[in-house]
Amino acid sequence: MFVNLAFIGMGSVGLLFASRFLSSMNSGIAVTRRPEQAQALLENGLTVRQQDGSSVTRACSAVSLDEWSGDADWGLVFVKQPDLSALLYRLRLKPTQPARFLLFQNGLGHIEQVQAAFPGKPVYVAVTTEGAMRIDDTTVHHTGSGVTWLGPAHDDAGQDETGLAQLERLAADLQAQGMDVRITDRIQQRMWEKWVINCAINPLTGILAVQNGALSQGPPLRDLVLDVAEEAVQVARAHGIRLDEDEMKQKVLDVCEKTAANASSMLQDLLHHRETEIEALNGLLLRLAAQRHVDAPVNRVLYRLLKTVEVLGVRGPVRTWPN
Repeated sequence: MFVNLAFIGMGSVGLLFASRFLSSMNSGIAVTRRPEQAQALLENGLTVRQQDGSSVTRACSAVSLDEWSGDADWGLVFVKQPDLSALLYRLRLKPTQPARFLLFQNGLGHIEQVQAAFPGKPVYVAVTTEGAMRIDDTTVHHTGSGVTWLGPAHDDAGQDETGLAQLERLAADLQAQGMDVRITDRIQQRMWEKWVINCAINPLTGILAVQNGALSQGPPLRDLVLDVAEEAVQVARAHGIRLDEDEMKQKVLDVCEKTAANASSMLQDLLHHRETEIEALNGLLLRLAAQRHVDAPVNRVLYRLLKTVEVLGVRGPVRTWPN
């Protein structure tokens, strides 16, 4: 089964997953925002620095978003939440669009954006805790292994038999590369779980400029990250999402430990003076809390601190927890 893939948005996660898919029998092309990155990928290939210190480079077809026709069996969308609406607008101007989408965004609400832009297009979702850090336009460091869940955005996906069969194939391709990938028909539940994890980890690593592992080491930070997670679970429950508080707290700590050497996407955004995903994470948490009259004082302070850091900036180097 030959599948034509388009990797849209070549940041940390996009580079990592593109490298894994490029080792399979599928046809894949990297679609970049900047022509310079597309040219660099064409000339130098895509390099992954593995966790064991080795490196693997693979040839990579690439094109800028402006030059791409839009044709693909699957559009794997890796751009972050703040950039999604602009991307969808540009995709609608293309002569053709991918037959179906696989979305990798953090937070919530991206499914609805894509379905509003492309009514009737099958939409699938990926929820991953893999750790990745982009070194440059063609190089990514795989900083930690996690679990990746793939599934249809809604229950009516049974009508897309071709898409479901191809999704199984894509999962098998990633599994063949050593990734822990699982198919689920409860992807919405996984999205909420990942949202809680991101709300707890990302802002704290950004504000303090620390790697993920620091949050699970010392009692002050460990207690704080668990307080954030507790409030997020309470908000999710108020909206009818069944989450176990103790289980979610443990998942947060597990991700911190498994991706200990990773600089979160929010920290990377702050270091490079880019807009963060805070509105899709803790900002959304506060809005959802207000709708159900749930108090979230820790997240309120965290949100305000992060918005301040967005203005003032953060300086490297990224720190670890002192021994």
